[in-house]
Amino acid sequence: MSHLDEVIARVDAAIEESVIAHMNELLIALSDDAELSREDRYTQQQRCAHRYCSSRSQA
Repeated sequence: MSHLDEVIARVDAAIEESVIAHMNELLIALSDDAELSREDRYTQQQRCAHRYCSSRSQA
């Protein structure tokens, strides 16, 4: 499994879990992840942030 695949799995798990604290931690980790390209990092951050914003608007 590539690093990107691992990151995607972590983002999927955070989205499924819908725990905002875990999404925040993941967003921070993604911003510091030098193994990902800028585009891959941005894509995964957007997936996580979109879910974060969706869950906040439903609260």
